[in-house]
Amino acid sequence: MKLKSQRAFTIIELTVVALILSILASIAASVYVGYLRRARFAAARVTIRQIDLNCHAYQVDLGEFPLSSSGTAFGASLPNPIVGPGGGVQGCGYMMLCLLHSYNGNAAAPASPRWAGPYMEVDQEQLGDPSGEPITESTPPPSVCLLDPWGQPYQYVRSDDYAAFGGTRQSNTPFPALGEMYYNPSTVQVWSLGPDGVTRNSPEAGLGRDDVNNFNTQ
Repeated sequence: MKLKSQRAFTIIELTVVALILSILASIAASVYVGYLRRARFAAARVTIRQIDLNCHAYQVDLGEFPLSSSGTAFGASLPNPIVGPGGGVQGCGYMMLCLLHSYNGNAAAPASPRWAGPYMEVDQEQLGDPSGEPITESTPPPSVCLLDPWGQPYQYVRSDDYAAFGGTRQSNTPFPALGEMYYNPSTVQVWSLGPDGVTRNSPEAGLGRDDVNNFNTQ
């Protein structure tokens, strides 16, 4: 009888240990998911800050900010932008072209002698097309976008194009008569669509609950 009691107790112990391990694993997974979520948001905020700084460096050298949206034309051609479903900005391909290769796509012989780039460094795995798909040899250079931590392109529009591309407007701007109806009225707007990847059309682009941007930090 004593031997049987010891065996039964051992089985109970193993069951309890397995249950504890299962609970600990569940807690660890939850903590890891939360940490990963926070890390991705932090990475997006840092990248957007870098984009903002790089665009300002470009503007100091060339007198204008990089072109808005993404497109299929470059070089001497006029911009042929890709617009979103609501008619707004789509991706950041022209910005990347201007910062990395000069507008003509040739960093060795840039379109302007004042171009002093490349203005940023990126890895191949950080790049994709305006839909977030991997780039291929047939992807037009102005459509090569920088992707956020959730695999979607950062969205970019310069102040000169707010009206054309639907810049994000302030809901309660104090000086509408002075033209300050948009966030960052004289610079650029940059945002990530966040983990849900849902686009909000103008005039609220980048103001989604989980979006990250450089203009509305509240």
